[in-house]
Amino acid sequence: MRAYYNENNPKAAAWLRELIKEGLIADGDVDERSIEDVIPKELEGYRQCHFFAGIGGGSLTPLAHGIPEKVGRLCGYGNAIVIPQAKEFIESYILAIEAME
Repeated sequence: MRAYYNENNPKAAAWLRELIKEGLIADGDVDERSIEDVIPKELEGYRQCHFFAGIGGGSLTPLAHGIPEKVGRLCGYGNAIVIPQAKEFIESYILAIEAME
């Protein structure tokens, strides 16, 4: 499954694309829109979701020690997370993962 990277900084987004191209982080799609414009339904089918993805370090770290990758990953970086929107994303992501099982 592919990873979703949300990063609205053009230079960081370009860097993510290069890392994906070189196989250094999980294969996926880089979305440069504001997180406010991302619709939860658009995240269906992604196994990893990285918000405020920066340079992609979250793709390399495990969700939790001893938990297999199949659990998926949902990451938010920095202190820019808007709680109501993050809650909606997380709930939608959980429902999408449950629907895939």
